[in-house]
Amino acid sequence: MVIATVRASTACTPESSVAAPLTTSAWRLEQIVYNDDTIYRPEPGGAYRIQFTIDGRITGRLSANNLMGNYLVAKDRIRIIALATTRAQPPEGNIEAEVLRAFGQVDLFRVRGEELLMMLKFDSGTMIFKRETPLIR
Repeated sequence: MVIATVRASTACTPESSVAAPLTTSAWRLEQIVYNDDTIYRPEPGGAYRIQFTIDGRITGRLSANNLMGNYLVAKDRIRIIALATTRAQPPEGNIEAEVLRAFGQVDLFRVRGEELLMMLKFDSGTMIFKRETPLIR
């Protein structure tokens, strides 16, 4: 029983070649598009950048806060877990809370050229990111 659990978690590690496209760049949020045609775009001046590291960590910057956590991948599936942020008060009109909510719903990913698509559970929407220079080298 324990061996099966270890194998399952090993299959989801970020070190797999599946995670490689995620870890070579930083990613800037362009928009979150929901299937009910609701669209959230970063406010002017909002950073909304993330980076995945080879050791299974996700780090980034939102409008007013830093974010950090872990991720697991298996094939085209991704789970973002233990996500935390600093606690600065974001400016009025920002989409920080919506971005955090969407991260909690991420289920699938695909890198398509210079875009990272993170599809939300139940086919409810997509977070769209553009490739940028890595934050950490």
